[in-house]
Amino acid sequence: MACVSNGLHAAQRTLVVGAGVSGLTAAIFLARAGHSVEIWEAQPEAGGLLAPIPFAGLGCDRGSHRIHPAAKPLLDRAVPDLHWLERPRRGIILFGRHAADCRPLPYPLRMLDFLRGLGARQTLALGRAYLRRDASLRGFLGWERDRQQPTASDPQHDPGFAAFVRRRVGTHAFEVFYRPYVEKVWGLPADEISATVAKKRISTSHPLSVLREALAPRALLARRHPQGHYLYPTDGMAGLVRALTETCRTLHIPIHHQRSFSPHDATQFARTLYTGPPQQLLPNSPLAHRGLYLLFLAFPVETLGSTDTFYTPVADLYFGRVSLPGNFSPALSQPGKTVLCIEIPEGTWGPDQDFATPPLLSAVLAQLRATRILPPHVPAPVSVHQIFVPHVYPMYRRGWLADWHTTMRHLVRIPGLFPLGRQGLFLHCNIDHCIQLAADLVQHIQAGSSPAQWLVHAQQALDVRVRD
Repeated sequence: MACVSNGLHAAQRTLVVGAGVSGLTAAIFLARAGHSVEIWEAQPEAGGLLAPIPFAGLGCDRGSHRIHPAAKPLLDRAVPDLHWLERPRRGIILFGRHAADCRPLPYPLRMLDFLRGLGARQTLALGRAYLRRDASLRGFLGWERDRQQPTASDPQHDPGFAAFVRRRVGTHAFEVFYRPYVEKVWGLPADEISATVAKKRISTSHPLSVLREALAPRALLARRHPQGHYLYPTDGMAGLVRALTETCRTLHIPIHHQRSFSPHDATQFARTLYTGPPQQLLPNSPLAHRGLYLLFLAFPVETLGSTDTFYTPVADLYFGRVSLPGNFSPALSQPGKTVLCIEIPEGTWGPDQDFATPPLLSAVLAQLRATRILPPHVPAPVSVHQIFVPHVYPMYRRGWLADWHTTMRHLVRIPGLFPLGRQGLFLHCNIDHCIQLAADLVQHIQAGSSPAQWLVHAQQALDVRVRD
């Protein structure tokens, strides 16, 4: 058997498949623990879902990304010299049934702002529907218990997103806010979607906690909830990817680009950390994803305000989020030009639409103006670019966990293969969750755990709550 450059046989090495944030950080932690590692990446560049998109002379993020403070200690271990910005959250959520009448509310939401923004009539309607919700959840002890129940493998015992949310917040909030959001993203009727989505996306705070937060001064809330601020690499997520790949270089971790992986390749290595979608290795797997369109628009104006991200669950809007890269970091701005990143979930569109050409582009611009994200005086965009990102949203249908177990059992039968990351473990999670899982897996490998033992631990990440 031929030897690699450091004198180790290939069978003594660890392979990491995928140079996204999970694969890069896992490779770094492994190398620092004394392992010999190499990375195979199917794309021409590293970064995965964080790979930059060249547009208007900038390296734009793939949508609205940010680093939560919980991730910084681990990232400092991986890339100690990366420079960070601490930024306040300046989000706006648009609440309403239609684009023409939706109300802008500060995001993250504070209860008093939420009620003022709704107005008296909407607040009374929500209150009446809330009081008529399922009485089984009215007791204080039920507020956290409902979300902490394990995900059901059987569709008959998975109450589904619609039933779970109606019981919790009432029919009015479900119809106005929650149903449009999930049906836009997943492209399924809300009663076909698993309660897992609700557990990941909806706060289940105790009523007394809600009241305390409603009355607390903003300064106190900021101390209680550091997620009111976020961390952002000075040069954008492209800077994070560059720092991770540079660290790999200094640790002599080779990254082989445009290198695909098949199950047969696993026999050449002591172990393989696989961060790609499971269905790429197991074509018969019932697990599936929805993708995301990213539409980049450059306008010949200096600014469109200080908002960093608009959240748009409104049913008749194509997009789910709109972000302004220049408000995340000055490095993502240019004089006399403002870039918008429009996120359009695949939903029921399918992967073959072109929102960069009429009539879809005209419709998107009309919606941006109707919601006042784009003021009336702003001229037409001077540059337009679209990409489609597959494998973004796991299809959490009711009872999906049984399919997850079946798929993962087949996946770990590939010799020495450990699934990892948002795609590899079929997760809907944040960057910090991915980094934590990478660190956890390295600890399991150091302890001699098997792939099957790793899955027992990884399953705990299936119900982690997403932080927007």
